[in-house]
Amino acid sequence: MLFTDTIEKYIPARKGKNHAASVINTIISHTPLSPPKTDITHAAEFLLERLKRKSRIVIISDFDAPFFDDAVSLLKKRHDVQAIQISDEHETEIPDVGGRIEIADPETGEQLLIDTSDPSFRERYRQAAEDHQGRLSNYLCKTHIPVLQISTSDPYRDVFFKLQTFYRGGTA
Repeated sequence: MLFTDTIEKYIPARKGKNHAASVINTIISHTPLSPPKTDITHAAEFLLERLKRKSRIVIISDFDAPFFDDAVSLLKKRHDVQAIQISDEHETEIPDVGGRIEIADPETGEQLLIDTSDPSFRERYRQAAEDHQGRLSNYLCKTHIPVLQISTSDPYRDVFFKLQTFYRGGTA
């Protein structure tokens, strides 16, 4: 299932290499129809209604979304839920580029003018990102949802190794 704040594409699970290739192609070629907002709660509720048998659900996201703990906790009670968190270092650290820049929140579209040369602003931003990650990690740990962390700067070979290890039951 591909989702933003709406369900963009739902493909029921099937067996076979052709189906797997079709799903991968859909993921790669998909262009979101909705603005770039994320509603994990809506996606979890959709799956709760659709999936009658116990299933493996892998949520791939940056998890920078309105909190979704109730719906995902319900999903976890009925299904095997795993998380793959994709992160980018530029989302947690703002470099000093010597002045003011305009940034936009991809979830809300809100635009802010920030002073990258202000070390206290950069530290508050870093701390807020760290606090969010801490809350997410605590939630995933508390609900026993295994999580794999992947950075956009990870080499493909490392990502492949992490995925292999994660799905073989190890920790990556």
